[in-house]
Amino acid sequence: MEGSHVHVVVGETKHPMLEEHFIEWITLNTNQGIYRKQLNPGQEPVADFCLCDGEQVEEVYAYCNLHGLWKC
Repeated sequence: MEGSHVHVVVGETKHPMLEEHFIEWITLNTNQGIYRKQLNPGQEPVADFCLCDGEQVEEVYAYCNLHGLWKC
């Protein structure tokens, strides 16, 4: 997190983004709401979010089509 910008990357080594195995979405939960970025095969497993003044990150989740829900 840098200022109001939050950059999320799924995996220390980026998660595969193949037709048969990929991250479907990344969700950022804050004290003021929820943000979600939908992803498709071939895209990078990353998401960028911009927070409002006073907004704080509480949890980040990613959903893999093979392995299910992961808390980041």
